[in-house]
Amino acid sequence: MAKSKTKRRYDGRDFAADSRDWAMTGQLTTRRRRKWRDNQWSGDQGSEPSCVGFAWAHWLASSPVSQFLDPAGIYALAQHVDEWEGNDYDGTSIRAGAKLLNRLGHIEWYSFTTDEGAVRGNVLEVGPLVIGVNWYAGMEKPDRDGLIVPSGQLRGGHAILIVGYAPGFYMLKNSWGLDWGLSGHCYLADQHLQELLDQQGEACLAVEKKVRVPR
Repeated sequence: MAKSKTKRRYDGRDFAADSRDWAMTGQLTTRRRRKWRDNQWSGDQGSEPSCVGFAWAHWLASSPVSQFLDPAGIYALAQHVDEWEGNDYDGTSIRAGAKLLNRLGHIEWYSFTTDEGAVRGNVLEVGPLVIGVNWYAGMEKPDRDGLIVPSGQLRGGHAILIVGYAPGFYMLKNSWGLDWGLSGHCYLADQHLQELLDQQGEACLAVEKKVRVPR
């Protein structure tokens, strides 16, 4: 597959913290690794500032429950429920995406954390997590092993889905197509995730509710 020449966009925006959101707790686990099924669908946001929409669409398409919503629609509607007036700006927050899916009935509840240990326990025991973090030049192109490193120039904020964990590393599913990284995936060291969470990053755990579509 030819590599895309499209300029990549970020635009995952920081949100104004609401203390009611910051309730994610750690999970007791004996697991050392887990990979959630996420091959149902992979999207490419191209030059659109819709990483939040794609991250949540990928989350919906992943196990343990698999559903599909249009990422462009998630992004557009999330701008109407986020922390900023109007929609004459690029990007939105992952909190707005969670808030929207909760209102639409796809999410039972959601919570946030900035603690890598809590992220790890929930990825191992509960399911995939959407994160919003700073994105650096060293993260734009994974190395031959699929590893990205937060180094170099800051490019902006980015929303991306954590789909698995193996000792020392998280597996992430990006929204830049299958020709990026390892079939659209990459790896991030756990200590680097904590560094990114310390930079006003956020990790969102949500519990999915299967929505029945009338026949």
